[in-house]
Amino acid sequence: MPHQRHKLEFPPAPAVNKHAEETHCASLQWAREHDLISPDKIQQWDDARIGWIAARTNPHLPQEALRLVNDWYLWLFAVDDGYIDQPAQPLAPAQMVQLASHLSCIVLDPDFPLTGAGRCATGLRDVRRRIATVASPAQTARWVEAVHGYLMAICWEVANQATGTRPGRAEYTAMRRPASAVWSAFYLMDISAGYELQHSQLVDPRFRELANVAVDLISWDNDYYSHFKEVQETGARHNIIRILAEEQDCDITEAMHRYVELHDQHVDRFFDLEARLASRVTPEGSRFIEGIKHWIRASIDFQATSSRYMIRSTGDAV
Repeated sequence: MPHQRHKLEFPPAPAVNKHAEETHCASLQWAREHDLISPDKIQQWDDARIGWIAARTNPHLPQEALRLVNDWYLWLFAVDDGYIDQPAQPLAPAQMVQLASHLSCIVLDPDFPLTGAGRCATGLRDVRRRIATVASPAQTARWVEAVHGYLMAICWEVANQATGTRPGRAEYTAMRRPASAVWSAFYLMDISAGYELQHSQLVDPRFRELANVAVDLISWDNDYYSHFKEVQETGARHNIIRILAEEQDCDITEAMHRYVELHDQHVDRFFDLEARLASRVTPEGSRFIEGIKHWIRASIDFQATSSRYMIRSTGDAV
């Protein structure tokens, strides 16, 4: 029998964008057109309602803006399934570095040649060009920086899998932030909504800490809901539940209970930091924080209900 999972909590009420269904369908067609992943995976994505995560994290965006966000999320799922968690032919670390290097060049310059960049290259170039039409140079630059960090961090994951390395909590926490790609999603929030978060607000130490607490929550909540899926695929090498079980010498059931407590502690920390920021947050900073709240809540609701994270009676992930 599978271990029992409790529903994680976060205060804001859930919300779903009214364009969810049409955006989901359009993004799946976009993924097909760019050959992001095999036809059988497209069907799994459809069944798992992959396109709905953008609708939950961005409940107020107009349809065209939601499409941009959703296409980026699907691109990330394609990389995850194609090269990290479910690869039909796993890449050696050196091959992954070669691939990531090509993709990094395309992020920096979408006119860079696609040769050697793999099946995800055309989709990445398309998203990058669309971002450039709606974002300021500063917004584009920080999104590009976040994607660079993501590509380097997934090379770290592939290398760990190849060498049997099991990172400890401190290393994992630091590397999970870029590997989760959450910052790239955060940096699309103001771009897609038509405002710009000031650099001075973004680098405020307390604002940055609040955002990193949110990144940790989103990343670790994903670990919580995807643990059994990852056990089946990669042995849950990069997963906070595995780390807690080893660090605290307890079984998986107890580690999951302890993670719920850790989640609640981070939620309290998030709202404490928000209260302390109240006197110096800008209107744009407030919008950004509200977007982060939607992200935390939406990731919980999506992962708790999507078939991507469901467990069969044998304990295996769907």
